Amino acid sequence: VGFRFDDRNENGLGLIDSLGNVILEPVYQELYSEREMFVVQKNGRVELLNKHMEEQYSCKNCRLLFYDHFPQGAMLVEGDLRGLMDFSGNILIPCKYSMILPRFQELGLAEVRLRGRIGLVKMNGEEVLPLKYQSIGDFSAGLLNCRKDDFWGYVNQHGETVIPHQFSIAMNFKEGFAKVAIKKEGNYYFGFINTKGEI
Repeated sequence: VGFRFDDRNENGLGLIDSLGNVILEPVYQELYSEREMFVVQKNGRVELLNKHMEEQYSCKNCRLLFYDHFPQGAMLVEGDLRGLMDFSGNILIPCKYSMILPRFQELGLAEVRLRGRIGLVKMNGEEVLPLKYQSIGDFSAGLLNCRKDDFWGYVNQHGETVIPHQFSIAMNFKEGFAKVAIKKEGNYYFGFINTKGEI
């Protein structure tokens, strides 16, 4: 049985099934759904409901957003800060970042940002790469190129520095080699390194 919005009541939004039975009383100021989950809002309180209309999570003065890059849950927003939760209401990444990008989910990692700095956290919120990087690239050959203090280097998925931050440019690895450059007297000098950092 499908649901549809019931907006016959001018006091709020609710849900009815295909037979017209009221599933959720029309008392909410906001109501939206995705992937058989519902977010409702009434008097400043936001709730996450499953398809049986059972509350999975609720909070006051917050927002819950469905996030295309994270189909397993929702983004929790408190003021200017964001976190991630699963559809059972478990907080995966605490609400303390200005941006969360689950770019590396195959490795169980998400890119996080705060005050212009970038880091990586596991999908349980554990910090892997501290928030001190200016920019990061992509994983290639198991290494992530990232820029710190205006120099590029490479870290592994555990946040350990494998190749020191010493390059003006550091590209992704391809067939075991990465193009790098060092700037001297206004000129860039290019070369290649292997995954051990050897020129």
